[in-house]
Amino acid sequence: MKYKRLSGIIILVINCFIIYYRRDIIIELLQGRDINELDISELILPTILLIIGFFLLTKTKKND
Repeated sequence: MKYKRLSGIIILVINCFIIYYRRDIIIELLQGRDINELDISELILPTILLIIGFFLLTKTKKND
């Protein structure tokens, strides 16, 4: 159980660095630039890592 939480925290930290590196796309998206002009495919990895990180932090193991 500890290792799932630890790996979830590590994934979220890595995700923060990836989002910081690709912040230019997020800023342009929030400023109202057309979505067809942006390279949204580079935000797929941070989104997936965010979901996995939160899943690892919140999932609890059921003891039978």
